[in-house]
Amino acid sequence: MSEGLFTEAYWKQFRKKLPEWQEKYMWELIKEYAAILASKGESSEKFWTLEKRIRRDKKKTGVLLEGMSRSMMISHISGAEAAEGNMRYLCG
Repeated sequence: MSEGLFTEAYWKQFRKKLPEWQEKYMWELIKEYAAILASKGESSEKFWTLEKRIRRDKKKTGVLLEGMSRSMMISHISGAEAAEGNMRYLCG
């Protein structure tokens, strides 16, 4: 899809919903981090596993978005976990 297919209303809806999507995504990450901490194993192993995971996750689009523009909207939508149903907010 090209950016010309998106109306001003879609753009406004995207900007409105994006923080909500990011919060939901980060909440899911926090639950995964809690599972790492609650797992059996050495404390040091859990610490380093969690540190590595957070370092990787904080670079994902669901956590950090750069270049908020209409021309990047499709990229942001797909990167913001559209596969998990977030696209329905734009279409619904």
